[in-house]
Amino acid sequence: MDFFDRQHRARRRTRILIAYFVLAVVGIILTLHVAMVMLVVVGEKGDPVAWNWKQWTTLFWQPEQLLMVSVGTLVVIAIGMLWRMWELRGGGATVAEELGGRLVDASTRDADERQLLHVVEEMAIASGTSVPPVYVLDEEPGVNAFAAGFAADQAVIGVTRGALEAFRRNELQGVIAHEFSHILNGDMRLNIRLLGVLAGITTIASIGEMMMRNSSHSRDKKSSGGALGLALFISGWIGYFFGRMIQSAISRQREFLADASAVQFTRDPTTIGSALERLRTWDAGSAMKHPKTGDAGHFLFGEGATRLFGLFDTHPPLEQRIEAIFSQSPMSPLPPTSQIAPHDEQPHSLAAQATREGTSQIASHREQPQQRGRMAASVAGSGAPAHLAAMAIMVHPRQQSIAVDVEGLMASIGTLDTAQVDFARWLKETIPETLVMALRQPQQAQAMACALLLDNDATVRGRQLVLLAESGEPGLADITLGLWGQLRQMPGEVRLTLVQLMPQALKALDAASRQRLWQSVQALIQTDGRVTLFEAVLSHVLERVLQPERPSSAGRARPKDLSRVLAALARAGSVEPAAQEAAFAAGAALLPMVATEEMPEPVATEQVIHSLQRLATQTPQLKRELARACITTVAADGHLTAGEAELLRTVLALLGCPMPPPAAP
Repeated sequence: MDFFDRQHRARRRTRILIAYFVLAVVGIILTLHVAMVMLVVVGEKGDPVAWNWKQWTTLFWQPEQLLMVSVGTLVVIAIGMLWRMWELRGGGATVAEELGGRLVDASTRDADERQLLHVVEEMAIASGTSVPPVYVLDEEPGVNAFAAGFAADQAVIGVTRGALEAFRRNELQGVIAHEFSHILNGDMRLNIRLLGVLAGITTIASIGEMMMRNSSHSRDKKSSGGALGLALFISGWIGYFFGRMIQSAISRQREFLADASAVQFTRDPTTIGSALERLRTWDAGSAMKHPKTGDAGHFLFGEGATRLFGLFDTHPPLEQRIEAIFSQSPMSPLPPTSQIAPHDEQPHSLAAQATREGTSQIASHREQPQQRGRMAASVAGSGAPAHLAAMAIMVHPRQQSIAVDVEGLMASIGTLDTAQVDFARWLKETIPETLVMALRQPQQAQAMACALLLDNDATVRGRQLVLLAESGEPGLADITLGLWGQLRQMPGEVRLTLVQLMPQALKALDAASRQRLWQSVQALIQTDGRVTLFEAVLSHVLERVLQPERPSSAGRARPKDLSRVLAALARAGSVEPAAQEAAFAAGAALLPMVATEEMPEPVATEQVIHSLQRLATQTPQLKRELARACITTVAADGHLTAGEAELLRTVLALLGCPMPPPAAP
């Protein structure tokens, strides 16, 4: 199952959510209607025991009352849902903070937290997504984790303190791979919607409980408030029942899929399998103490709360998950628990040892350019798949291009594996430590954002630095110029990695600093009177970080959006009009809506970005065909250069189809 199939299945699960929600609402309405009728019978018409069925039918068939109950119930549920969704407007960060999470400082000195940050960064770079903020739940001794957010570029990762203490690095990598599968599979938006649904259909019960409490303290003991409150409370429990049914129905199969994806991502079932075994044997288990754990149970890696006889468990039993992992793998099963080394021994598998050795070799490549050339040549000539062999371009910029395997590139979208994770580690090693630290400090991260936009032309750059000096941020111009000097010494392809690492620190800026930075970014881009695709992409990324409250201007996609994107890619790949038209025709031929259209005239880069934003809202099936058309257009000559690979990744990222950086096998 590929990325687009997983996205499609995530959308289908929304239909399950809607079906259960309708059943819950109908159940609440009918229960309330019956309760209201019974209150009238008991209160006004005496004992109905001797009534026949016709009298009962006449009594319950009261369309006006049923309509009134229906409208009232729907209004209350809608208010409850909207209020909860408004509370969750902050996305994953709100969920993490509600569960007692603390944002991990990027400069933390805690060894466990630093290890966690490194693993998350490597996974994000390897998958082609922005590095998500990381939260630690300090008060939770149980072993658990979660991913939450409205979209991949707005996700957060949360890990309990117990998980940090329990897991070795390879186990932690398996758990984070599991959570990244939820990010890439499109599960998170549904998870947050489910929180809103749960709040809405349990609002009735909350109102009933409040009325019962007030009635018990009332001096008027003949008041019907208590009876009505009891009716509301019972009706609300209908909603609670269906709410837990929704959690259980949607979550269980997703956990099996996420476990399988984690095995695929790490190429080693012992990573996630050992983590599950450790969770099973950990003294505190996976249980969490926070009172909101029950509502957020479908977010978690392990069962967060004890359910009634396991009836509404959001996760399959651990034994079944472990068995499913190893029943589909040719590798040996886990050793007995007694043979699993304790946490402080930090054992390393052969794969981990190879990774360790590879990292040291990568570090040496930074100091020995001639070895980098040999490494590139060996990869390019190894017969590796094209989307993996493209590492040759990154390691040795003189390597002009590689042969393209379109289906191989398509298969890489929305996935990651150990080769890509190792390459992500290499990319981090390639970036000077001063730049890495700058990306982790809010004040310097804004200078990095500006440095990425400084022009190579000295005159334009001078005007840009004057703008920064007048921005109101002390020292911003000088720091930006210093970082720009370091950026000039690095391969251009590393810019995307810097963009991936940047958002977490920028989110820590106060509101005034974010607004000033956003104004500075717009001024820097407009200084030379033109907008490059990289500038437009960086502006879009920074807008999501610095202006999260701004509504999207995407709108509905149109056929001309498809042709506009393909035309922009065709023109970026060649300066020859004939080659541009041939590239456009190759990509357009895969899209029936534009297959017969001529190549459109050039438009402003901002319009291309807006087209991509509109196309990002389309169905996974259409995005699959569009992604294939984009790859075909860029690689119409049969080869892919480093610049074209970077361009392709930026375009696909805006479509919501993250492509990992080229990596070595």
